[in-house]
Amino acid sequence: MKNTTTFVLFLLLGLGINIYTVSVLVYVASSPDIRLRALLTSQPVPETAPANIEGIEIRKVLVNSFIDENDQIEYFGELPKVGDYLVAVADRPTRSFTEFSKAISALRNPQMGDQSLEKDEDPLVEDYNGTLKPVVTIKERGRAVRIKFWRADSNWSKPRNCWLILHPLPFMEVAVTVFWYALQLGVFAVALLAVWNRPTDTTARLFYLTCLTTMGAFVGGFHWWVITGNSVLTIPFVLCATFLPVISLKFFCHYPSTKQIVTRLGSGLNVFLYGIASVFCASIITCILVAEYSFQMNNPAIANTWMAALRIIIYSYLVIAGCFYALSLSCLISSYFHSRNVIERKQISWILSAAILSSLFVVASIFLGVYDPVEFALGHSRIPMFLVSLSFSTAYAIGIARYRLMLVDQLINRGVLYYAVIHGVTFGCALLIAVGFLIAANQGVVSPHQLIPIAGILMLSIVLMLSLRDLILKTVDQRFFREKYQLGKA
Repeated sequence: MKNTTTFVLFLLLGLGINIYTVSVLVYVASSPDIRLRALLTSQPVPETAPANIEGIEIRKVLVNSFIDENDQIEYFGELPKVGDYLVAVADRPTRSFTEFSKAISALRNPQMGDQSLEKDEDPLVEDYNGTLKPVVTIKERGRAVRIKFWRADSNWSKPRNCWLILHPLPFMEVAVTVFWYALQLGVFAVALLAVWNRPTDTTARLFYLTCLTTMGAFVGGFHWWVITGNSVLTIPFVLCATFLPVISLKFFCHYPSTKQIVTRLGSGLNVFLYGIASVFCASIITCILVAEYSFQMNNPAIANTWMAALRIIIYSYLVIAGCFYALSLSCLISSYFHSRNVIERKQISWILSAAILSSLFVVASIFLGVYDPVEFALGHSRIPMFLVSLSFSTAYAIGIARYRLMLVDQLINRGVLYYAVIHGVTFGCALLIAVGFLIAANQGVVSPHQLIPIAGILMLSIVLMLSLRDLILKTVDQRFFREKYQLGKA
């Protein structure tokens, strides 16, 4: 009974993390983008500025998209540039990065853009008397949002208005995460089966928890600047990101066998490691919530103080997480030289190779964070971190498939594997259809004369996907039940 309860708890935890991951993907895929990236500095606005100015410095302007140089940013008026101070987005103040994120998140409300203009109308001209709503729809061009900013080199004469056309987030940002998540699901399935068959096995539990925290930390971290405006999505990311280094270290301390120092230290090691993660996790969440509450109470000075403290706490924990990673690497090296058989050494060699390769990407991210903290904060470290996670996922997959990592050949019998493949194919087809709907939804509002052809295309794609699924399932049946088909042929 106790083992069943343990497995149910682990299953519910896994279901929750997967729901969180999918929620982040849907949230990110449907988020608008104004192509501006702003961060809070230690001095939000220079001392030479008028006393009533409260804003954040613009650190990057994405003039065109990552994959299409012709996808130029569309604007009316004067385009903001790096060094300007953003003070409002859609009439919402942006006194901190939190308020900036919440202002962008508020643009998801389609009712904000129910006021329409003709395609050749300039909202800057039409808004001369301030009669337009902060978000309008320009026919055949999409929704445009009004922003307000100050330029320091103009002696702060007056604020400037600009209208920016909203874009969807770059396709590659979403596609990379979906691709990684699809790969990670396979490792997660094996980890769940390991806990199912051996709920009291410490190594199986830690491997499962490592997979779960990796999911939440990677997906949340890859899109951190998008989800910051939503506390419901930010807090689970903080939990996963702070506990991932500790759980990974614990896994390598027990894999493939428990290290002597772990046995010697006993429960004191758990109290120390999880205590550090708990303190930093609580501190980060407290800073986020207090800063958000301070802005709601119209007290930006206190809020910016808490945001500055948050920055210090995050960078401090990054140093600690790096130390945990180094300890994990030393545990792997020790396990490699003390492996008990050839299969065990093959398992460790693949994971160790992934760890050594990942160290290069980690060093590159640290170098970027030290010498260019702005680019580090704005997402240039995401690709190295993606390669780190992909390296470990590949090593786990090869270890599971070829070298009995987690004793996969003892966990999956023919019947379980058959149903896993069947449902996996169905899930894959459903995922493709869902991604198609998300892409279609992000293209904007469909005009009435396009409804019939688009409906026909969707119906045809669903029919083709179901036909492809049936063909794959028939092939799977022939592979698993060859004797039945041979008998039928005879």
